[in-house]
Amino acid sequence: MTTVAQRYAEALLEAVWQEDATQQATTLDELGRLAQCIDDVPELRNALENPSYGKEERRKTFSAVAEKLELSGRVQTFAHLVINRGRAQEFRQINESFKRLYDQRTGRQQGTVYAAQALEDTTVNLIREALEQKLGRKLELSVQLDPSLIGGIKTQVGSLVFDGSLRAELERLREKLATAN
Repeated sequence: MTTVAQRYAEALLEAVWQEDATQQATTLDELGRLAQCIDDVPELRNALENPSYGKEERRKTFSAVAEKLELSGRVQTFAHLVINRGRAQEFRQINESFKRLYDQRTGRQQGTVYAAQALEDTTVNLIREALEQKLGRKLELSVQLDPSLIGGIKTQVGSLVFDGSLRAELERLREKLATAN
């Protein structure tokens, strides 16, 4: 994480912290979508980061993207500032810093659920609720597919891992059988 990205993230968080929780969450979402879009579209990244493009060209390019992503005025103004100062390459790190700072302030923690196949939203919500109750904090869970698990799920929150996968059960059974002989 660069110091520059950290400073931009802190400034944006301070600006939105005066708003209600909905505005804060909206800013978090919009900044994440913008950073992802810049990462996913090399032509956009080049247009915003390459100094051979003039400020007006970058402004027009970004404005078109902002309209497509339906970004709020606050995020658009912030992004214009970052782009005009030649820091567009920092968007991913600004987003990561902002998310981490937001999570710290709200007492929320990130976690990942690994599953052998796609999970329904209701299942993910039940997993999140059970983990929140067990850990005593709010969680934001993402889901990643991992066919090597065979079945079941594995969840990681920080350094804690809860492994209820079929693969883990088979490994535990194999160890029991090996020590029984």
